[in-house]
Amino acid sequence: LVGATIVAHTKGNWRKQGFELGPGQLERWAPRKGGVYARPGAAILVKTGRLRRSIRVLRKGSGYVVVGSDVPYATVHNEGEGNMRKRRFLGASQALTIKVRKVVRAEIIKELKKR
Repeated sequence: LVGATIVAHTKGNWRKQGFELGPGQLERWAPRKGGVYARPGAAILVKTGRLRRSIRVLRKGSGYVVVGSDVPYATVHNEGEGNMRKRRFLGASQALTIKVRKVVRAEIIKELKKR
């Protein structure tokens, strides 16, 4: 459930075209520079949709989950590098922490009610 929450939150950043920092706080992605990918009205970080579709649970175990992407250019976009502007879509934030805590709390309460 935690992994699914993180994946959904991360994909939500594409809908918002920015990185959700906290309640009501959005770090908007830098606009496109122009050139080949400058399509009027086109979503930022979307040419084919491969990067957005690649976000998933990569590993999980007892007490942990790793969410990420196997797309080679994911890190460059998320962290910025060289001439690439940073457009963070994945990572820890207050907004994500609130969502994860809510899911975990609901699961604990559900389990306690069974007893």
